[in-house]
Amino acid sequence: MTLPLADIVKSLSDKVQGELVGDPELLIERLSTLDAAGPHDLTFLSHPKYLGQRAQSKAGCVVVAPSAREFALNRGPCIVTDDPYHYFALVTQLWKRQHFPALIPHIHPSAFIDPDATLGKAVSIGAFACIAAGTVIGEGVRIAEHCVIGQQVTIGANSRLSARVTVGDRCRIGERCIVHSGAVIGADGFGFAAHNDQWVKIEQLGAVQIGNDVEIGAN
Repeated sequence: MTLPLADIVKSLSDKVQGELVGDPELLIERLSTLDAAGPHDLTFLSHPKYLGQRAQSKAGCVVVAPSAREFALNRGPCIVTDDPYHYFALVTQLWKRQHFPALIPHIHPSAFIDPDATLGKAVSIGAFACIAAGTVIGEGVRIAEHCVIGQQVTIGANSRLSARVTVGDRCRIGERCIVHSGAVIGADGFGFAAHNDQWVKIEQLGAVQIGNDVEIGAN
């Protein structure tokens, strides 16, 4: 799947300003780095120290700052914007929306959902996921395969949990969060009190609260 340069700039115009200089019909097939980019690739230049790479790059178009505009024009098409790295980040989001189909909301038959749990609209629950009693899942949440969600958990709207995520009892996850595969939220701390040559477990009575727009890495 390809996108003309003009379509990319237009699609982002409501979020960020970018001036396209060059052929607006140039088809972009891929996003890449400066050194690996080809004639139908889009890349970016965020720091002057990489100007040498820009001169050698075979990229079809480069996103650059105003200070690098003239240098870039000597090389070929460019998109001029105040923050090239931010602009390129938004391009990657556009690319993902265009090239990866949106998930159709569904609940896999093998998932276990306690009758006392509450699910919002357009929720997706993957195979062998387990959701315990009293948990509230917000609208548009995606819970992937083999996730375990404890009791009285709250997960805010449009958050996404990848495969094998575990969320302990009474933890709260905000809206639009991303939790990558294998992460464990709300496990016990490792606390013991020494008494008469024995170790006495200190019960962990708190819970984890995560705000909105947080991303947590795998494992």
